[in-house]
Amino acid sequence: MHHTDDHQFGQPASTHLRIAPPPFVDPDLLLVTSDDVEFHVSSRILSQVSAHFRDVLDTAPRSRRGRLLVIEVSEDADLLQSTLRAVYASYLQDEEHQLIAPTFLMADPPFNDKDADILLISCDDVAFRMRSEVLSACPYFRNIMDETTISEEGSKVIHLPDSHDTLRSLLSLLTTHPDHGEEGRSSRASRRRSTL
Repeated sequence: MHHTDDHQFGQPASTHLRIAPPPFVDPDLLLVTSDDVEFHVSSRILSQVSAHFRDVLDTAPRSRRGRLLVIEVSEDADLLQSTLRAVYASYLQDEEHQLIAPTFLMADPPFNDKDADILLISCDDVAFRMRSEVLSACPYFRNIMDETTISEEGSKVIHLPDSHDTLRSLLSLLTTHPDHGEEGRSSRASRRRSTL
């Protein structure tokens, strides 16, 4: 493990290179600052997040120290450390988002309602975006909705043991129910008019 001495970055450069602190110690690249501080960094992370560092990696003169690529940069250690921490923070946020982001396949319309307040997830990871008023016509879904808490996004996410084919068949019955939605209201109105 690399260690950094107590010499502050703002002090005059010494004749010995110092190693920057974590998270810059898992490298395939060494960035050497104008005041002779080495930052051990990941070229993959830098190029993924920052157009500036992509240009540096593509165009800057470089050498090698063993398996590590070495590039000297014009920034001093304080400036480079601030820049790198912002890059790493952005990368870690992206990584966290990817880890927690849904990996579901969204169902085709009419099961992908933009006004939905319920997200049904089948056992084979297909997501059905539905409105609660549609689902409440079915006692099965009504009971499940009553027992499900609302997520931070303001909708209910319900994981079901059924396959997407089973859910699609069941939901098709609900969405084509004659008493549902505008079509249902029009149908009821037509029936009332026909009895007059």
